[in-house]
Amino acid sequence: AWVSEWERDLSSDAATVNARLNSYPILIVREGPNGAFVAKVNFDEKNEFLFREIRHLKWLGYERDIPRTLSLVSEESLARYPHAMALKTALRSYAVIRELITPELEPLVMPQLRAIRESVAEAFDVSPDGGKRAGSGRRIRWETKEMAEWVAGLTELVSRFEERVETLLRACDKVDIALDLLGKVNYNGANFLNVVQSVQKIVDELSLAGYMDLSMWVDVVDDRMGVVLGKRLQGALQA
Repeated sequence: AWVSEWERDLSSDAATVNARLNSYPILIVREGPNGAFVAKVNFDEKNEFLFREIRHLKWLGYERDIPRTLSLVSEESLARYPHAMALKTALRSYAVIRELITPELEPLVMPQLRAIRESVAEAFDVSPDGGKRAGSGRRIRWETKEMAEWVAGLTELVSRFEERVETLLRACDKVDIALDLLGKVNYNGANFLNVVQSVQKIVDELSLAGYMDLSMWVDVVDDRMGVVLGKRLQGALQA
């Protein structure tokens, strides 16, 4: 029964209309309470069920009874499956890490963000700003021969982005600890200097690591440090 139902669905007008859309490996959809746009893998998970069931039917000797339409879709889904799972993992990792980036930190990882956007844009034949892509860049579809290379490249970009964000967040944690210490150390020039130098060391490490637009983030840290020192001074005057 399910075989006949699948065949009817795949032969419907809706399936024909969506044939072109199904060639895209990634879709941009609205998701969540705010209706934000997110990238999703264009792979129907029920197709995984299909190719597994078709494979079982063949093992049981019912290959001749399987409609050709289902066989073709099953073969297509089987070929796409490894890439789809790799894309799903990469996009999920990207979404999780992206949520950790505050507006003040975004400029520091903008090169990585831009690289990911440019890679995803290849699947839509558009530039990252939404316009038509110029030149003869790649146009990635499920059937293109560069598919495996593109998936591996996007996965690597997301992995690199994740590493950069983790390093940046560790630096932010260290700054938070230093500023908390700055508000507690005894009034002693050496104590204050040690804390300030520890913050400068964190900034120097990020600079050596090649983080972009670091000065904007340093200004934010300087402002926070000024607030802490101002409170210390106010407390000392009132004591």
